[in-house]
Amino acid sequence: MLAELAEHGVPTGIPSVAECIEQGVICLIAYARISDTRRGKNETSGITTQHGCMRMRVRRMGPRYRIVRRYIDNDLSSAKNDYRPEYEAMIDDLIRHTTPEGYPVHGVICTEEDRIYRLPDQWQRFVTAFRSHPGRHFYDHAGHQDLYAEGADLRGLINVTVSLGEIRKKKSRTRIWHEGRAMRGIPHVGVRPFGWSPDGRMSNPEEAPLVRKAVEACIAGESWAGIVRIFQESGIPTRSGGPWRGQTIKQIVANPRNAGLRMIDGTVYMDEETGQPKIGDWETICTVAELEQVWTRYRPRIRRTSRDVLPATGEEPRPAVPAERGRSVDKATKYLLSGHLRCGRVRPDTERPCMAKLRGTATNKGIAGYTYTCPPKSEGGCSGVGRSGPETDRRIEELVITKMKERATRATLTEPFTKEGVITELDRKLDALHRKWLAGEITDERYFTASIDIRDHLVRLQMERTAWKKERKAADGPSMDVDHLWRDGMNLGQKRAIIADMFTMIIVNPVGRGRKTGKEQAIQVVWSQGYE
Repeated sequence: MLAELAEHGVPTGIPSVAECIEQGVICLIAYARISDTRRGKNETSGITTQHGCMRMRVRRMGPRYRIVRRYIDNDLSSAKNDYRPEYEAMIDDLIRHTTPEGYPVHGVICTEEDRIYRLPDQWQRFVTAFRSHPGRHFYDHAGHQDLYAEGADLRGLINVTVSLGEIRKKKSRTRIWHEGRAMRGIPHVGVRPFGWSPDGRMSNPEEAPLVRKAVEACIAGESWAGIVRIFQESGIPTRSGGPWRGQTIKQIVANPRNAGLRMIDGTVYMDEETGQPKIGDWETICTVAELEQVWTRYRPRIRRTSRDVLPATGEEPRPAVPAERGRSVDKATKYLLSGHLRCGRVRPDTERPCMAKLRGTATNKGIAGYTYTCPPKSEGGCSGVGRSGPETDRRIEELVITKMKERATRATLTEPFTKEGVITELDRKLDALHRKWLAGEITDERYFTASIDIRDHLVRLQMERTAWKKERKAADGPSMDVDHLWRDGMNLGQKRAIIADMFTMIIVNPVGRGRKTGKEQAIQVVWSQGYE
């Protein structure tokens, strides 16, 4: 983490904005990204290496070139169209032609172009922002690339097409690799599965009998709550050391591995010669017939990534959804507040609030259409709280919209213009340069070349200041249409990300039978820091 922070923002030891302009420095912004750091031992090594390579390249280019700001998107994929906050910040700075510190943006440098874009819409956005000002430079591993040239668009789209082909090939190779292992009966092991040894071949002598007992109970018709109690009373902890939950136990009991099967893309891998399910080369806990009986009650979900940007023919690519402050974004949540609400009922057995996450569930009762309910005891809840879904959504949405309006007005009124010092310094430099020219201390060529660069950048900063003053003045008038933005301008994932950012906790308290939902004491909100 410290290594990542050291490679972010403005590098140390660079000249001031006025000095860079006066000296004719070509100011570059550097972008680095790595897709997946979960398997790596050092999660920032890729980012550090990329910025190190860019620094060495700029040094070789000569003293006129300087990196004035660095952008980092760590553990974010461009192939999956993840929302990349630093990429968006870079696009904004390219359009404004200045960094937040006031440095002009004369070009972009990266180690490879696919660090910035891998999809057609990403290429289009980047090149449009890049070309919003003339004469910029673009550098990657191949050296200088002219993005203004006649064939640049064609070359860029060809590179994107090649990149898409590489993504498809990588997915195809991964699938072939899994099929090859399934064909040879080799188990697939990531994290050690419950009931097996770390290599996935031998059953665990303590855990496997427990899984077998649960399979038998499931076939016998035991309720899932009863099966959960089997695990809870065994004294054997979960792999992570947490409490046993019903969903976790369902996945363990219905795991195809129990009968020696492998599933690829949601289907059981079949033996090509016999046409029957291929039995793997590892110990089994139950037979295929027993597993099929379990599957009549619960079948594992087909895992699919919702961020896959290679849609079927005729479909539109899924848009990236911003993940606020590093929070992950839901993949398939149907209801606005699922997982955000907490049960406030005091449990008799512990005399403490339940605090289980409420779930959104469709219902045929009444006109609500769906409700938020506390899960059963077998899944860590108490089943003691339920609320009308639409009514609860409405109350929380009112709080969110009100807070968004307050923050929009406050931000416009109080956010300072941070580049006033840069404008003052540029004015001083321009006056000093003019006095030197009048005194004959510098040549005409030096004066006019330097003064034009300083004046151009000064004008851009003065225009930014004027726009800031207009925004501040507009805050005294009608507020921005936050209602329209919330209801028509955001999808469900974006709304849920904002709610996750605003609230530390939303507690739903019991209100008793026969009383209306929506009472003031029924919902208690705990605002996140900065939203109080």
